[in-house]
Amino acid sequence: MTKWQWFAGYGKNPERFNIGPHNSRDEVVAEINRDYLGELFTIVEANKGRYCYRIFDTDRFFEDLDEANAERLDGDGDGRVIDEVTPDQERDLENMVNDAIEAWVAKHGLEETPWAFEETRNEELYIAQPKETAE
Repeated sequence: MTKWQWFAGYGKNPERFNIGPHNSRDEVVAEINRDYLGELFTIVEANKGRYCYRIFDTDRFFEDLDEANAERLDGDGDGRVIDEVTPDQERDLENMVNDAIEAWVAKHGLEETPWAFEETRNEELYIAQPKETAE
């Protein structure tokens, strides 16, 4: 499960949200007020999600398998290494390989946090202000 966190970016339509992540709106507002008095920011609660590791494709696999074994196949170019795979068998192979890829990434601690947001909510404009008048 991914985590919702708070970020802020400079201006009305920021290209980047360089402030954050913070666990609460109050934390991101405190940083803005401390360092950027009078500046306009967009504040957003965002979820960065995770990278998709489920990329194995059976069509490509079977093409690569045939190509790697081209010298072993019928000289007329007929035949395949594996013939007549059912849709259920293809789905099963894709799931097994994709599950193995995800397990390998997890086992070796290779999962990174994406740069871009997957989802956002609670977006607002905020002008940094002195502590005594801050929201």
